[in-house]
Amino acid sequence: MYEDFKLLNTNIEKSVILMNDLEFMNNNINSKENRLHIFIKRRKLKKMSKKLENLTCIILQELNTFKKSLEK
Repeated sequence: MYEDFKLLNTNIEKSVILMNDLEFMNNNINSKENRLHIFIKRRKLKKMSKKLENLTCIILQELNTFKKSLEK
């Protein structure tokens, strides 16, 4: 379970970096090159958010299982 938390934390950090990059590029959207990078980073961010969602679900399931085992 620790590895799941570690992976979740890493993915959150990556998502924050991607969001910061996107914000910067959105402020400088004039060039075609930036538009392409924005498109690519948005796709990456969507994938990262899906990974985060899946990892969060896995961790919650493991926590619920652990909680049930403690109740017995």
